[in-house]
Amino acid sequence: MDRHWFRTENQILQFTPERTRFFEISSPSANALPKFEHGFLRPEETEGWLQDSHVRASAAFSTLRVLFGECRQTTGTRIDATSSRYNVVPFSKAKFEKIADAFHVPFEFVWALEDPSGQVAKFRHLDKDGGDSTWCIIEMLRYPSYKPFSAQPMLVPFIVATSISNILSLKIYNSNLTLNAIEEELGQHEYPGRPKGDPLKADFVQGTSLLNSNNNSLGINESKLNSLILALRKMQEYNAKIVALSHHADILTGLEDVDNLVEHLLNYVSNLLYRNTSEQKRTQTHLTIIFNFMAQRDNLTNISLANDSKRIAAASKRDSTAMKTISIVTMLFLPGTYIAALFAIPVFNWDADPGTSVVNYRFWYYWATTVPLTALVLLSWLLWDPVRQRTLGVYRRVVPSEKDSSSPPEKRHHKRMIQSEHSL
Repeated sequence: MDRHWFRTENQILQFTPERTRFFEISSPSANALPKFEHGFLRPEETEGWLQDSHVRASAAFSTLRVLFGECRQTTGTRIDATSSRYNVVPFSKAKFEKIADAFHVPFEFVWALEDPSGQVAKFRHLDKDGGDSTWCIIEMLRYPSYKPFSAQPMLVPFIVATSISNILSLKIYNSNLTLNAIEEELGQHEYPGRPKGDPLKADFVQGTSLLNSNNNSLGINESKLNSLILALRKMQEYNAKIVALSHHADILTGLEDVDNLVEHLLNYVSNLLYRNTSEQKRTQTHLTIIFNFMAQRDNLTNISLANDSKRIAAASKRDSTAMKTISIVTMLFLPGTYIAALFAIPVFNWDADPGTSVVNYRFWYYWATTVPLTALVLLSWLLWDPVRQRTLGVYRRVVPSEKDSSSPPEKRHHKRMIQSEHSL
């Protein structure tokens, strides 16, 4: 082996031999129908399959050999007890190098596996029977429309790109359905036959959550679509190189057919990118609309509170007027009531003979009790009122109001300390 695949003794790749899937498409002659073989390989069978398939490929007119191995990410624990991610390769290191040499794998692929920041795009295209994406690709290679050029090397990447584009198209369609549902709930459309809700009664929290999730999904779609466009252009470059090296008419025809398929898919993916961009703009517009309706609903709530405050103020004014009337009536009748109560005391003898005192000589008991008691009540109020004013002032400074509720925790803690000091 004359190539050194790995740049460093890395700690990123984890070689774990696992069962893999293979398939071969070979044509014994230019006009013969291709022969199709597929199956599974245990780790110890991989090297033998490479040798046998190479012999069969040398004897055939054209051969397409594909070996499927699932490269995935996992989390492990280093010697220093720190957690780290590993890129799992489903072969031993020695067999991976032999496979890479046999299939002429570019260095960039291995270096991408060694990069801890790199990620492989994941997709799963399940068929109706629950088969995995590998089986779906094998079945798609059997389609009648692909049989004439089933042994062309660019067909498998084209099928993978087609599967990814179909999945992204479905995601964009689902995003469109989400936006349509939000438009109906907010009543922001003019399509006949579609329901229109009251925007001020909508669930803004759920709507904002859906739009943010939708915007995030569309951003991921944009990244994948741009990557897919780059991959399709690279496929066109490789196909042009293969055309330049081929001289057989049938092979050139098949390569031209694959190139036409790739060109059509490139136009389709570019259109998906435009649709995705349009859905992103719709999402941003709907977020702005929701924020505007939230502000309108808050304004209506504030107006309702202001009207309630106005009604409460009017009711308080009416109560104040009624209390004033009661106070005036009380002031008019209080002197007479006091005099009547005073004269009703048995210290006055209105039937006394002329020349004798009407007032009982014990009348001074009344004044001896009333004057000190009145003075005691006034003195108590004069002593208690300043204490009440100071206590009320401290409470207003310490207890946070609605405007003060957003103050930082350390400030509120400082206020509680002030309240505790005053309590002490």
